Amino acid sequence: MVHKWYICVMIEELKKEVEKVFGQVIQKRSHCEGLAQELYTKTGIYISYNTIRRMYGLIDFREPRVTTLDAFSKYIGFSTYKDFTNRFNSVDEWSKWENLFLGIDEKKAEELVSIFHFYLSQKEEFPYFFTVLLRELIYRRDLNTLKVVLSQDAWSFVNLPYEMALKIGVIVGRQFRFIQDEAFENELLKLPLFRDLVLKMFVDYSALNKKYGRWISYVNQLPNVDDESKNFTNGVMIWKDLLNGQSITAEHLARIPVLEEDMHPILYGRVSALHLMACQDQSAREKILRAWGIMIKRRPERTLEYVFVANVQCLVFPTMEFSNFLYQFEKHASKVHFWYNESQLNVYYLSLVQHAIFTGQRKKALDTLNQIDLSYLRYGYDEFLRIFTHFFQYELTTDLEQKQMHWQELMDHAAYLNYPIFTDTYFKDYFSVTRS
Repeated sequence: MVHKWYICVMIEELKKEVEKVFGQVIQKRSHCEGLAQELYTKTGIYISYNTIRRMYGLIDFREPRVTTLDAFSKYIGFSTYKDFTNRFNSVDEWSKWENLFLGIDEKKAEELVSIFHFYLSQKEEFPYFFTVLLRELIYRRDLNTLKVVLSQDAWSFVNLPYEMALKIGVIVGRQFRFIQDEAFENELLKLPLFRDLVLKMFVDYSALNKKYGRWISYVNQLPNVDDESKNFTNGVMIWKDLLNGQSITAEHLARIPVLEEDMHPILYGRVSALHLMACQDQSAREKILRAWGIMIKRRPERTLEYVFVANVQCLVFPTMEFSNFLYQFEKHASKVHFWYNESQLNVYYLSLVQHAIFTGQRKKALDTLNQIDLSYLRYGYDEFLRIFTHFFQYELTTDLEQKQMHWQELMDHAAYLNYPIFTDTYFKDYFSVTRS
């Protein structure tokens, strides 16, 4: 049952919203007559001016009928009174958005900073408002305001929860698929927080030979760039070279950072996988895997992060040793602790499909493949990983017509990605050569 007090509160709020649209406070008969006429003109619904007078207490108040409340709600842009009560909180939030855009319009950088100090205290609201702010400033090419906003310690990368930074980075990064302004982009890449939030959060594996690859190369050559950005870009540049058909050279080896226990789990997994692929000595590889396994067992709730990038690297350059290592963490990797783990879990499922085919468990492989929800794959990885969904579908189907269809999809997608290693021979030899 809806409490009487709530009904009274919502009616009062509705009356205020009607006055805002009408442009006047309803205080006399002429106002009621004018509102009745405007309401009819706008909605086609006739409400007598006396009904409006009762509604606003100019004569004895009587609880309004639902039809009256529906008409008022329609007048201010809602479909019904029920719709208004359901969505009233969003109406109440409007002043926040209005203040935000006024600050952007008037280039009041310091005022925007003050607003976001408040939003940061609200936690849940911050990433949504901050993402809108950044995208709008980027759209307007307002570099000066961006520099002020992105220089605040309060929302530096170390002070933001990872999941919050990820929400911001993926959506802002995607915007640059539709922007071609190299000078402007380079200025943004000089800002540490832009690198932390966008470059490192929005890892676009499908564009290493396109814009994202240019970003990586540019940041890698910046003077006095921070060590983490240097290590990150070094790792991605090596990966780009491998996708372009190069072998790991002495120069590549010099770029691979030393593993450190305090690395973020995703970076630790990325660097571990590079060391594993570069190392030819069996005992040294075993040492890498042993240390990696210890890190995962210390923080099992971060398993999906520790193996996230490694799953992708093992998909591209499969070995039984690598595949077996990733498979052993199935128990912990299947547990989702954070919203972004859903994407990582579906990547892990792809590596389980690979392992099941390697070990002759084709039914398990097909069941796992059918379990994958591509809609959860994070933007930037989704286009790249789709090549392996096409490939595994081709490998596991027995219907000749569907097999041909999946092969064509695979070849078309390989051409779109434009990485030289993805050739007919690569896929035809994928499971026949279990690289040691």
